[in-house]
Amino acid sequence: MSPSSRAIVRLVVPAVLIVAACSGSNSDDSGSDAGAGPDASGSDGAAPLDGSHNNTDAASNADDGGNASDTGAPGDAGDSGSVTDAGTDAGADASFDASLGCSPNCAAGAACAADGDCAKPLACSVAGLCATGATDGKQDFGESAIDCGGNTTDMAPTCADGETCALDNDCASAWCSVGKLCVATSYVDGKQDNGETDVDCGGPNGAPACANGKMCVAPTDCVVGSICDTPNVCATCGSLSIPVGGGAVVNASAAIMPTGNACYEAWLNLDNTKSSPAFLTDCSAGDVCDFILSVRDDLGKVLFAAQNGGALLSASYGFNPHDGAWHHVAGCRAVAGANVTLTLFWDGQLKSTVVGTTAQVGAPTDLRLGSISYATTDGLGGLIDEVRVSSTLRYAANFVPTNRFANDASTSVLLHFDSANGATFSDSSSHALSGSMLGATTLTATCH
Repeated sequence: MSPSSRAIVRLVVPAVLIVAACSGSNSDDSGSDAGAGPDASGSDGAAPLDGSHNNTDAASNADDGGNASDTGAPGDAGDSGSVTDAGTDAGADASFDASLGCSPNCAAGAACAADGDCAKPLACSVAGLCATGATDGKQDFGESAIDCGGNTTDMAPTCADGETCALDNDCASAWCSVGKLCVATSYVDGKQDNGETDVDCGGPNGAPACANGKMCVAPTDCVVGSICDTPNVCATCGSLSIPVGGGAVVNASAAIMPTGNACYEAWLNLDNTKSSPAFLTDCSAGDVCDFILSVRDDLGKVLFAAQNGGALLSASYGFNPHDGAWHHVAGCRAVAGANVTLTLFWDGQLKSTVVGTTAQVGAPTDLRLGSISYATTDGLGGLIDEVRVSSTLRYAANFVPTNRFANDASTSVLLHFDSANGATFSDSSSHALSGSMLGATTLTATCH
């Protein structure tokens, strides 16, 4: 070999060695061919120059994000990288990736990441599984709360008490409160419904009775001790108890008592302790009476009469009122010139009419209850409530008595007996008079 040839060999050999070393590098991040360990035909570092027996990986095994195996020659005992690429990017989620292979038609129970992965009408539940909208743990498909209520397409059940609602039919109870929560009954929903006469009270369907100031249509709509007042409002009620030895007077009422057309009325509840009691009277000494409403037990009659020192002018009805029940009584007087007509009503029914002259009617004096002026504590023997004197003919034919009388321009005296100040009660007419209890008379919480 000539000197020049030997120089060429010296230059070529190191270059080949360098190339061989580089080509044996395994850039796979899980393990590289470092030339450690002999191939079946010799070590990687001593490969023949002609490359006829190169057992190194013929190509770098770069991480391709999911290539499962090396492409190097088999049997490379020095390849510390296993056949499977341990650096697979999604290796930890392999089972999840496999389940999404069904998207967008995954069946109930399959894993999911979003509603769109699941077959319609399923949804992806909060647990990450395809489920019906009514069991997915979310408020969707028009539900009013989680998995219940609403006009839904997923057939969600109605909501239990305490769940959010928009309408009554969202709730199992059928009652959605004003606070948009399902409640057990109609009378705790904050609304007037289910036959109630006011919000959550009154009516025939189990709501509690209404307090004073609430609307009503019957006395049973109101709490015990109250009545259904006009116009349809619950109000405190009471009555005057006038036993034997009692009575009452409306002070200074003579001046406002009517002298022409008039009606006198009251509610009564009589026991048997007093014979021939006077209900309402306007009389003075000498048998001078503007009017008398009373019972004549010796005659077995209820009377509405007037008297002016002579014989009674009276309309009468044969009835014994001592039955412990509430009754409405009214006497009306019509004046036409010198003629006067007296009409007696009992429980709203016209019972008797009599015609006389105005000369038979005495002058008015203060209104008395359960007595007359010359027997001030004669007694009624029972209860009296809702007394009204009117300067008009309120009744001319049969009528239904009201439980509580209203005040108007024709009202001269109006007594409700709802409260008292000691032995004094008030007049609720525009005259605002006061009344006095006499003898053993007391105010009671009993009402008709």
